[in-house]
Amino acid sequence: MRTPVFLLLFFLLIFRFPSFAQKIKDPAQLLRDLEHAKGVERSALYYQLVLVHLGNDKAKALDYGRKALAEAQAVQHDSMQIEALAILAMAHQHHGEDREGLKYAQQALDLAKAKGTKHQLLEAYGTNTIGMITLHQTDQALETALEGLRVAEAEKDTLMMVNFLEIIAASHKALHQWTEAEGIFRRELVLVEALGRPFEKGRLFANWGELYGAQFRFEKATPLFEKACESFRAMEYKAGESISLLNLGDCYYYLNQSDLAEKTYRRALDLNQEVQEPELEGLATIGLGRHAFERGDLEEAKRLFLIAEGIGKQYRIYNVLKEVYSELENLHTSGKNFAEARQYDQLFALYEDSMLTQDIQNRVAELEVKYEAQKKEAEIAEQRRTLFQQQAWLIGLVAGILALTALGFLFHNRYRLRQKARMDAAVIREQQLGLNAVIEAQEGERQRVARELHDGVAQELLAVSLGFKTVRRKLEKQALPEADMVRELDSKLEFLGTEVRQMSHVMLPPSLKQHGLAPSLELLVRSIEQHAGFKVNLDMDPLPARLEERVELGLYRIVQELLHNIFKHAQAGQVAIQLRQIEDQVLLRVEDNGVGFDFESARQKGTMGILNVLSRVHTLGGQFVTEPAVPRGTVSIIRIPLAA
Repeated sequence: MRTPVFLLLFFLLIFRFPSFAQKIKDPAQLLRDLEHAKGVERSALYYQLVLVHLGNDKAKALDYGRKALAEAQAVQHDSMQIEALAILAMAHQHHGEDREGLKYAQQALDLAKAKGTKHQLLEAYGTNTIGMITLHQTDQALETALEGLRVAEAEKDTLMMVNFLEIIAASHKALHQWTEAEGIFRRELVLVEALGRPFEKGRLFANWGELYGAQFRFEKATPLFEKACESFRAMEYKAGESISLLNLGDCYYYLNQSDLAEKTYRRALDLNQEVQEPELEGLATIGLGRHAFERGDLEEAKRLFLIAEGIGKQYRIYNVLKEVYSELENLHTSGKNFAEARQYDQLFALYEDSMLTQDIQNRVAELEVKYEAQKKEAEIAEQRRTLFQQQAWLIGLVAGILALTALGFLFHNRYRLRQKARMDAAVIREQQLGLNAVIEAQEGERQRVARELHDGVAQELLAVSLGFKTVRRKLEKQALPEADMVRELDSKLEFLGTEVRQMSHVMLPPSLKQHGLAPSLELLVRSIEQHAGFKVNLDMDPLPARLEERVELGLYRIVQELLHNIFKHAQAGQVAIQLRQIEDQVLLRVEDNGVGFDFESARQKGTMGILNVLSRVHTLGGQFVTEPAVPRGTVSIIRIPLAA
């Protein structure tokens, strides 16, 4: 699922004022009351105005939150300061400013511990867990939420119990602990039904749907998102309804209900005219573009994707840019515009990495400048070509009128046919060159990232681990209690270093150059069996000691991609791989016992996994066919010719 960063619904906890979850107060009346209010009453009215605009008007929600805090500080009212800090943190978090929100949440917690009530302390715990989980501090969020839940249970505060259970479920989901998360949601549902409040119902259904969506169980996610929309619509909470509609549209799309998906995306965009969140607008526009692409309207799809690209660039929303460049790559690949597809593939890869390093962000900007320059040059060339075609058409028309003879027509026709044959041959050559270039660029980028992971990140982690070991030995000699903590951190560092090295080996397996294809495939299979949840039977007849390097790499990547597709889509329990040489060909056969696979549908949609396999097979001059397995599953057969 594509939940925008600005609107993770389970983060929005409404603690003290049940009026927000049941009925929003009239903002006009609040403003009239504000004209005569003073001191603490004035701060409380600003607090209520934040609740009115939360999820509908970002600027007003933040402005009223700052004014509520300033009024409470002016009269030095501790209790109202805690409330104002909490609501200001919530406003920042709700609109995607997570670090700023966590700063106010921590201030609220410190003040609540010193001078607040039990209920304010619970609220401060909750607001802090929100900030931690949005910043991916999952372990800390889970620990803090469990502490808050124990206090809430002691106080018999059902609403706060529901809020903390929501955070605990979200933490389990972030850690991919699906069963634990679902158990928490079921426990929460009992309490939510007892509360009977539409906001908590909508939030629970929305995030439960997210859990199923993360597992690609869209048939279970769909009714939950529909219930979430109903709950938020009943209380006129447009931000909650719009994000639920976006996720519901994604479910319809993945369930091949394209018309429903389009209507749902458009409804989300209509609501967003009031919410005015650019990330939601960008993602919903991408959804409409995918619908246009599927129905074959490539021009409309391109127009929508470029609108989403403009939104992502204007507001620097990398999540939107990453999605749209992936879709633009598919669009141009399906149209056999391999040069532009390669550019969008590079932009997609760089924006995916841009969330990690500033250096990559700079490279994205540099690539954008180059791409825009190339785009302008292409537009100028297209204008010149159009002008030339128009002039040639006029000249040809005059010449045709003057020389309307059978002989002239014959010569012209023969010339046109020869030109067409030359152009067709040139297009085929260009397509082949473009396909080879895309694959070479992908491999080059994989090698670069793998080397950086292995030689850079892994080595730095090793150095830090050695430092921790030295500190641990010193602490152990002094019998200090911190030694256990340092030992645990050292273990986590060693595990992380191992994961980074394994990732680099998957991207650039060292055994492929050192030992050849067969040992590398055995290592790949063992690695996948540890994580994928299915057994792989690898059967390889004796092959030549070494094949041509590009053949070995191509076969390795093909097996890697097919296994990835099986893991992602097939729900298989067993996979059988056969690799053998038959005369002057290498035969690769991959069979699974999963739910089956419609190859033609995936190829027509331009699915990236299938396009990658087809591209590599075509580059090696081979053949690729799929057929249903008996009694269930899919068989993929690849034949690659050996060099003479």
